[in-house]
Amino acid sequence: MIVEITSLTPNSYNYLNSASMAAEKNEDGLSEKVIVFNNIENGLGIIGGVAQREYEIAR
Repeated sequence: MIVEITSLTPNSYNYLNSASMAAEKNEDGLSEKVIVFNNIENGLGIIGGVAQREYEIAR
């Protein structure tokens, strides 16, 4: 069995969460718009980080 641990910076979490909500709401034409988080002034995207590690668990 392999267990994966992932850690996000707050900026990465806010971006991924808002992008997911926007994709979900995009399918419903009557829903409100969702503003996707960004932290780049006069630009698009974010500066953030992700750390990922996999651990193999033996029986």
